[in-house]
Amino acid sequence: MLKNCVKLAFRRIRTNKVHSLISVLGLAIGLACSLLIFLYVLGEIGYDTSYKNSERIYRIISDNKFAEFVEPQTPFPLGPVVKEEISGVDVVARAFRVYNALVMLGEEYTPEYYFVSADPEIFEIFSLEVVEGNPERLLENPNSVVLTEYAAAKYFPGESPVGKALSVMAGNQPHQLQVTGVIRNLPRKSTFQALFIASIEVGKQFVEQIFAATELDLDDSWYNGSMFTTYVMLSGSVAEKSIQESLTAISERHFAPDVMVSLELQPLEDIYFHSSHMANNPYVSGNMTAIYILVVIAVSILILACVNYVILSTGQAVSRLGEIGVRKVVGATRTELVIQLLGESVLLAVLSLPLAIGLMEAGLPLVNDLFRTRLTIDLLGNWQFTLGAVALTVVSGLLSGAYVAIYQSSAQPVEILGQRYLIRPGRFGLRRTLVIIQLIVFSTLVSCAAIVYLQVDYAMKRDPGYDTENLLVGSPWDDDFPRKYELLKNEVLGIPGVVGVTAASFIPPNDSRSLRRVASASDPNVTVLVEGFIVDEGFAETMGMTLVGGRDFTSEMDQPDFRNTILNEEAVRALGLEGAVGNTYSQVGTVVGVVKDFHFHSVRETIGPLIIKYATDYVGEMAVRIEPGRMETVKEQLNQLWVKYFPEDPDGFYSYAEKIPYLYVDERRIGKIVAYAAIIAVIICCMGLFGLSLFVSRARTKEIGVRKVFGAPTSSVVGILVREYVWLVVVASIVSVPVTYYFMNRWLENFVYRISISWHVFVASGLAALIVTLATVSIQSFRAARTNPADSLRHE
Repeated sequence: MLKNCVKLAFRRIRTNKVHSLISVLGLAIGLACSLLIFLYVLGEIGYDTSYKNSERIYRIISDNKFAEFVEPQTPFPLGPVVKEEISGVDVVARAFRVYNALVMLGEEYTPEYYFVSADPEIFEIFSLEVVEGNPERLLENPNSVVLTEYAAAKYFPGESPVGKALSVMAGNQPHQLQVTGVIRNLPRKSTFQALFIASIEVGKQFVEQIFAATELDLDDSWYNGSMFTTYVMLSGSVAEKSIQESLTAISERHFAPDVMVSLELQPLEDIYFHSSHMANNPYVSGNMTAIYILVVIAVSILILACVNYVILSTGQAVSRLGEIGVRKVVGATRTELVIQLLGESVLLAVLSLPLAIGLMEAGLPLVNDLFRTRLTIDLLGNWQFTLGAVALTVVSGLLSGAYVAIYQSSAQPVEILGQRYLIRPGRFGLRRTLVIIQLIVFSTLVSCAAIVYLQVDYAMKRDPGYDTENLLVGSPWDDDFPRKYELLKNEVLGIPGVVGVTAASFIPPNDSRSLRRVASASDPNVTVLVEGFIVDEGFAETMGMTLVGGRDFTSEMDQPDFRNTILNEEAVRALGLEGAVGNTYSQVGTVVGVVKDFHFHSVRETIGPLIIKYATDYVGEMAVRIEPGRMETVKEQLNQLWVKYFPEDPDGFYSYAEKIPYLYVDERRIGKIVAYAAIIAVIICCMGLFGLSLFVSRARTKEIGVRKVFGAPTSSVVGILVREYVWLVVVASIVSVPVTYYFMNRWLENFVYRISISWHVFVASGLAALIVTLATVSIQSFRAARTNPADSLRHE
């Protein structure tokens, strides 16, 4: 029976070449898009699950209710305290990613992002396999370091690195470390990543160097220097709740009540998808919202492809009813007919799978570029993907053919052969409904893509409160930048065409923040959360900001000692400091100026109170204003100076316009994803509409012939054939409006400064759907309208 079903299915496919071709193409496109998204999602899920005892491993995070942010960084002494005071914790390890670490490769230093300093217990927590060295004494020496296999091959090619010296520059402080071991490369799906794991003493010295001015002693500090990630492995029988209660007691004992810091446990397996909102997160994290959006898009496109098949199959169903009737008369059961019809749809889906894999290969570079990944299609090595692809193909075939199989197999031979089954009212209502569903998805995707684009465009072009033209920005990763800045500044000012130079803790906008609470002048019992900002002299003038009172910082009138301050307008309002210029306040300092509110973060956040201090020891970025028309010449000279002062930093100066897009990477990515999905939806809809219009024109051949005989012009016949599709587009456009409005309004809630969803967007998407629909169906309609009536009616 199976062999006979396959033969009949292939015969049917050969007989209806156009129907089969469109069905295969539609399913291939739907499968390719869905499988690409499945491949990406498969690469995103399962982080940190490969570690032994991963369900018992937790990270301790700090919930700073005082400053209103959560971070995975904890105080240096927390680890020993947890180990000593909390029963039920088997292993504790601290880790610190050394920022801007440089490792000597040959005769030059190479920047290494994944240089980590950690306690020896880190190897036990993450079950890291030791390839070379003594597992019991890997980080016993304060100047020891362990390399992964990748790092060992890079820095010591063809030889064993154990016992050899490794020169490392951390925070402009040289370290001569001894390699004591080599471990296996960490799993790709691991939030904890490292190529080098040095002794915890290296990280400790680095942090103490950062806070050298305060003579910080990390061993006794619970406030400054909270830059270490603390991992714990719990005993198998201990409850997470009891450990959390012990952490709360430690928080209350070591943090002052007004600091309001709470220590909490975060399961290791939750870190990847539940850390994107955290501040100061040094390790990789995922975006669950993006996963949800991708899954919805994948399901929508696959549904479109299946709907496309159903539309085409119902169009062919009438022509097959005679065959069904005859087969029933000669004894075919309904089950046999269902198996035959489902087999045809599954066979078409299977035939579309190789084409889908080819389309995936073609689209893979685009996906890798969009998601910044390195996905590959490995059918033999990635069994989860292969099994999922086969299962998705079979399910798509079954879903596509289910309705047609049930519909055709239910017909009675008497009705079919007596021609009564064909004239029942509403028989073609399903196809109209399915076309409307396709057009709803298409219109919704187009509207969503347009709204995302308009919001991102608004965010990037919104007036930030300062002059962004003719402005260059330099962001060195050199920790010695504050010392080098004054020398560099003097040379930059000597370049013809440079109007001004300044520096700041960061050049706005930026997601970095430094928060503290300040008592209101009008009510000392009320505190206001205020952001601090460090700048060099001439900051407001160089950035083109507007001073609404007082003056800018100048070296002639101010000392870089935090005493004098400039407030933004929101700080004046929030702290009740109207008329504050020239006055001194204990928690604010002497106010020398008030600057008009400007965006120092993205438009996702409201402009909050800001206190600007003059100090050059803590600046991290610089800005240079150029005379109009001299940008390229001056930029070239500036980059020559950059190489002189920061030879290891290849970035150089860049225009301010290049800085803004980095704040909206996720939004721009979502916009591209939705736009690509809309394009794919258009292609699938066009194929379905073309196939449907082909069927309708053939079904109405006699009607068209009669109209032509009675003198109907071609334009009139075309209008009759296409007008049905116009109201289908209208209905779909109307239904898509509330759907789009609901979801996009929820998305826009992420932005404080946002666009209003305009009716123009829905009109434009409706017109786009109408144009695409009419352009698709008019081709076949025009061809049918020009048919010679003699050919249509020769057998009547």
